[in-house]
Amino acid sequence: MKPLRDRAAVEGTEKMLLDNGAFVPETLSHVGQFFFEDDLLLQVDKMWPYVTNPIRDTYGRTRNWRDSLNIFEDAHGPEGKYNPVFKTHLLGGVISQGVIAYITMGVNASASYPNYWRG
Repeated sequence: MKPLRDRAAVEGTEKMLLDNGAFVPETLSHVGQFFFEDDLLLQVDKMWPYVTNPIRDTYGRTRNWRDSLNIFEDAHGPEGKYNPVFKTHLLGGVISQGVIAYITMGVNASASYPNYWRG
């Protein structure tokens, strides 16, 4: 089970040309996950259309610390030591008026990892 998160992939310089003319990266410099504060998600869970989720009462939402891949926990561990949580601000007085989220990420541009996710 996975919590609500956003995946970030930074493409390397090597590209593959597809038959349709699109490019996909052969390599990646970074792949990571970013998370939203659980307190924010608890508020969103009470809003429409999320209150109509048919499995909400059966399974509920997976919280950050319950991530089955341990991505959230690993970020805070001995090797990670970074905060993978977006900074968020309400755009109005209440959450239904919108939220802006941002995060700062450093990338080793000379790193190169195989892109196993390419199409």
